[in-house]
Amino acid sequence: MDKKIKLNKFVTFDEATNYLSKAFGESVSLAEVYRLVLSKRLTASVRLLNKTCAVDGNYISTKDSVAHSNSQGYVLLDQTKGMVFGQEPCLIDGIWDLPMIGMESLVIENLYQNELNEFATIDVNVKGVFVSQGDRICKLKNVVNFCSDNETKHTLCTMIFPPLRYKCISFIDLIFKGERKVQEIILKDKRDEAIAAFEEFKSQPSLNFIFEDSLNLGQHCNQLVIRTDELLRFICTQQEEVIVKDDFEKPMTSKERNTLLVLVGAFCKNADIDPSARGVTPALVAMTELVGAPLSDDSIRKILSQVPSALEKRQK
Repeated sequence: MDKKIKLNKFVTFDEATNYLSKAFGESVSLAEVYRLVLSKRLTASVRLLNKTCAVDGNYISTKDSVAHSNSQGYVLLDQTKGMVFGQEPCLIDGIWDLPMIGMESLVIENLYQNELNEFATIDVNVKGVFVSQGDRICKLKNVVNFCSDNETKHTLCTMIFPPLRYKCISFIDLIFKGERKVQEIILKDKRDEAIAAFEEFKSQPSLNFIFEDSLNLGQHCNQLVIRTDELLRFICTQQEEVIVKDDFEKPMTSKERNTLLVLVGAFCKNADIDPSARGVTPALVAMTELVGAPLSDDSIRKILSQVPSALEKRQK
């Protein structure tokens, strides 16, 4: 594994395929990585490059859903749980995981189908784009416009925003930075028409904005990535599974076989069963059938016949 991977907090999907190929000693395709994400064996993340509008939410159980079922911020996930989101928007950025419960899953699904040159329409039951950081979950939002279709406000905004755009100020900044901060930028720009427009803008009734659920991750400036610690976790998990599988497939040594025979003998003694007694074999056959793993008479008889010698060797 390249030591440089530990220096970064995230890798791109192309970089992830290279690291996985090196770790497993065989070629791993981009499509296979997408499939791992879709099956939720590997967690994909999104790097939000700009401040993005969102609302915070909480997971709730089905029994608590009744109280929130008519709420505007309620989302039903399945028969056991749902989510409820607040109405107060906040700004988020940085690296967030994709929980794959809403329309964020369509992004990975579409990329997967593109790799396979297969295209099919996919329906998602849970509307909205969701991101998470640990126990925190958010639903992404878009700022649509003002609550009213006031043409005066739209006209004033066209006069206000040229200097604001020059300073990289957006509608979201107008909401979250506050009037004073925006006013300072306008005053520094020394455009009389913008200053006058802003004063009139503030005097207009209702400055509330409409927020709507994002229905596409592409509506926000982002980069799909995989967290480095998540990629390393997945690689370690797979390597451990291979080791365990190899251990089970190795031929049993005589020491391991004798140890198992001693265990059988100990269980028989604890259950007051004589391995050589008549009628024991059919009883054990019936027991193996009850647990859904039947053994033949000959197999059980052969095992039981070796128990006394194994006990004798261990007791010496």
